[in-house]
Amino acid sequence: MKCSPMRASSVLGLCLALSACVAAAADPAGAQTMKVTIEGRRGGDISATTAEIDGEHRLSQRVYAYAISSSHADFDGATAMNYAQSDTGSKQGTHRGYAVWTLKNGDTVTVKFEGRHDVPQGAGSAPNSGRFDFVGGTGKYRAIKGSGSYSGTGSQAEGTFTSSVTLAY
Repeated sequence: MKCSPMRASSVLGLCLALSACVAAAADPAGAQTMKVTIEGRRGGDISATTAEIDGEHRLSQRVYAYAISSSHADFDGATAMNYAQSDTGSKQGTHRGYAVWTLKNGDTVTVKFEGRHDVPQGAGSAPNSGRFDFVGGTGKYRAIKGSGSYSGTGSQAEGTFTSSVTLAY
């Protein structure tokens, strides 16, 4: 088994963990419920390690960030850190991990995600999809609840996403 730093890969679905998602949120008594549209742009990896299992299979652990913009003031200007693992073959793979969104006021929202991704061929893009759960938060969002699905596309170099999220807090 050969270990080497990972180049940007089709696991871009991880950074798009909220791609085009629509979440169905719990509505605990007294909780506020809102729908938020979020867009993001991913940069490069902060850290990445890949273990090549054979010529066509690799396991990866990555940390990467993306910037969030939104029409909702609480989420506009937030940053997200993704902590992800993937298991990728020559054409498809699976991914899972956590994303921590840090809002401008310092509050955080934590998302757990898992899904599947196709491997981009050449300079093209490839689809990814999966599900996510809000698993925690701080400040105003300490009681955040909700879950849903995501889908989107990404290239080996970067990615973008648009998400429509309904959440309760």
